Amino acid sequence: MLMAFKGGFCFEIVFNFHIYPTYPVMERFMIPFVAQESLRPLHRPPWKRSAVELIGRISTRYKHESCQLLLDLYAEVSSFGNIYNTQCDCPTHIARGVSAANQNRPNTFIREGITGLQFDSKVCCISRHHNVVLLYDIGYVSSKPIEVLETRKPRFSQQELHNGLSDVVFASADKSRLLASGLDGAIYIWDRRVSNLPFVSLSSSSQSPINSIQLDVEDRVVFGASKQGIIHAWDLRGGRASFAFQSHNEVHHPLLTSLKVSSLLEKISPLKAQSKILPSEIHSINLDPSCSYQLAFHLDDGWSGVLNLNNLNVTHVHCPPPPWLDGSDEPIPQYLRRPAWLPSCSVYAVGSSSGSGVYLLDFFPDKTSACYVDFSDALQSVTDESKGVQFIQNRYIPVSERVLVCAAHPQNGTIIAGSKRSGLLMISQRNQTNETSRHESS
Repeated sequence: MLMAFKGGFCFEIVFNFHIYPTYPVMERFMIPFVAQESLRPLHRPPWKRSAVELIGRISTRYKHESCQLLLDLYAEVSSFGNIYNTQCDCPTHIARGVSAANQNRPNTFIREGITGLQFDSKVCCISRHHNVVLLYDIGYVSSKPIEVLETRKPRFSQQELHNGLSDVVFASADKSRLLASGLDGAIYIWDRRVSNLPFVSLSSSSQSPINSIQLDVEDRVVFGASKQGIIHAWDLRGGRASFAFQSHNEVHHPLLTSLKVSSLLEKISPLKAQSKILPSEIHSINLDPSCSYQLAFHLDDGWSGVLNLNNLNVTHVHCPPPPWLDGSDEPIPQYLRRPAWLPSCSVYAVGSSSGSGVYLLDFFPDKTSACYVDFSDALQSVTDESKGVQFIQNRYIPVSERVLVCAAHPQNGTIIAGSKRSGLLMISQRNQTNETSRHESS
């Protein structure tokens, strides 16, 4: 109690003090004092999502690490089988019957199935048994081509070798220019505005059949993959002017280089120590749409890899497990397989050579790629702990039929696969929410 006087009056002020005891339970929340020198800062990786939102730019590394979520959603969502017409001379049905009857005779082989797919507003068809290019417009309901392009006199007789065409590609800057590779070892170039005959042909000294061709994004260099396992490159500028504006009478396209893939693979020490590398036929080559200097190749033994065009070295390799690991003694069938790049993240879709499935291979142009030639488990564990980097794993997707060719949609990445039985398979990102609700309702 406190007494106070003011103006002759007395005031009484009372203060109530309450002393609260300290209970032992509070000691659990007390932090002991630690000397300053013993404290260490915590190194946590930054929250990548917030960094992307603040910067407003998605880095290639972030896209690569996020790609695993995309690959985990891929599955076969639909299939479209081929209805064989046994009442007429259906070439697909005939080829399938001949192959089934001669399956124990390796020297008798007829190709069957779908060997070419592409997303485009117009259709360009070629055949390994004919030396013409057929152009169709899907806007018209007609079985007749709107244009037919022919090659010149065959370099070989029909008795020696089929003078057919194996692959075709359009120039990106000028759709009137197109190139096609022949089984006679030449690459033919047409200008549809001038003539239906090629104005020039490219050739190498080997004269080996060329199975696949690719044209770079600037229409400057054309790459051709031969049956002997060699990748050739020609300069379409001719050393003087642009490919698109060069005179037909003064064309000279020199051969830049010829690279034997088996020799490049022998330079990879770990691969050479584990397996015997033999020259193999190249089935297909493809330029990475998200990395212009990566040229992917696929071999007849099922191997896939990437050739770096900057240093001409193989940087990525994928060797699928041999069939005998699954208890199968059957040899790998010699069907032409044509993989495809997904539009982003440098993922390569490859049909399995020994089973019914599709590989989604991580060919990201960095040492963090699962298919990088110098990739190791030790590097992965150290990087995971120190930097928090997530490594992408190759994905194998089981499908209902054996896949020979893949084509990826340029916008949403949906894969359309052509099978050995001449059917089409759709492999896309499955909506897990809809699938879960459908199973719950059923």
